[in-house]
Amino acid sequence: MGVSASRAAGAILFIIIVHIGMILLVGSLGLLMNGQMGLLPFEPSCIGYGLAVGMMLYLMMVYLRPRFMQRYKILAPLQEVGLSGHL
Repeated sequence: MGVSASRAAGAILFIIIVHIGMILLVGSLGLLMNGQMGLLPFEPSCIGYGLAVGMMLYLMMVYLRPRFMQRYKILAPLQEVGLSGHL
């Protein structure tokens, strides 16, 4: 008849994570450039590094598929598409 609510929510979660990930990627690249235009009054490179490290940790968790993530049905679509689906 259709998909379960948790599976549909997982698919929506995947779409949201990919969109937010792309925004963070573009933002962290801009911050890693150290605000070349001088518009930011603070040192942005540490924020950019933090975002880049966070993205790498998330992609490692998707690649390694830890057990605690496999227990939740809502995270099943994230695990099924794997690393290639996120990139």
